[in-house]
Amino acid sequence: MTAMGLLVDVLLGFNYFVLVYFTALNSIYLVLFLVSLREVMRFVRRTFFSDYRQIMQSELTWPISVIIPAHNEEKTIVETVRSLLMVNYREFEVIVVSDGSTDGTLKRLVETFDLSHTDRVYRRSIATRTVRGIYGSLERPT
Repeated sequence: MTAMGLLVDVLLGFNYFVLVYFTALNSIYLVLFLVSLREVMRFVRRTFFSDYRQIMQSELTWPISVIIPAHNEEKTIVETVRSLLMVNYREFEVIVVSDGSTDGTLKRLVETFDLSHTDRVYRRSIATRTVRGIYGSLERPT
């Protein structure tokens, strides 16, 4: 057998290996897809009659307060609050706690959401440092 014949045999063997590997791998992916499709269809059938919009807007759902700790988060705080304000829930509030930030976190929030300083009375139920200010939105009163 010549060197050229040996090289052709090696390349053909490698091609067969790749073909078998490709077929086996894609067969496994197909089986996983079919199993997951079956599970998704079962889930959809089970939850078909659940109207989540009605549940989320019901007066029986509990109110939710989302507390965001923000220490020097000037670059990301506006996007974080915006994404939370998109929640489709009947009664919820977003509370941002600026815990001694030294950057412009509070300034960005005030400018973006048109917040104003309020004289709101709050009940101190846990030990904290002195609260220096409470801001609220006139567009989204709580």
